[in-house]
Amino acid sequence: MLNERMAIIDGGNLGSEIARGLVTMGVHAPGSITITRRSEPSLAAFEQEGFGTTTDNAATVWDAAVVLVAVRPKQMNDVLEGIAPVLDPGDPRNAEHQGCHLRVDDLPRV
Repeated sequence: MLNERMAIIDGGNLGSEIARGLVTMGVHAPGSITITRRSEPSLAAFEQEGFGTTTDNAATVWDAAVVLVAVRPKQMNDVLEGIAPVLDPGDPRNAEHQGCHLRVDDLPRV
């Protein structure tokens, strides 16, 4: 089982199925996965299952070794722009965050 922190941005249908599948397969423990949604009430079921939850995408990404963005294509650009400061290796906060080698500018726009 992996102990790396994983962020799943958007616990909608796709994100929730991936999170639960990783737990069912024994790849991740629920406590090592943080799932985000735009509203707190939609996170309650995930909390009861032991997943970390938040509405703050950037904070979740900052704390994660693996990030899965599971949003609809029309939401992708806005989400990527919101997490860009914590993905950008040029950001001074990332000097100690060795796993960050991706810039949002490197990702294709949809």
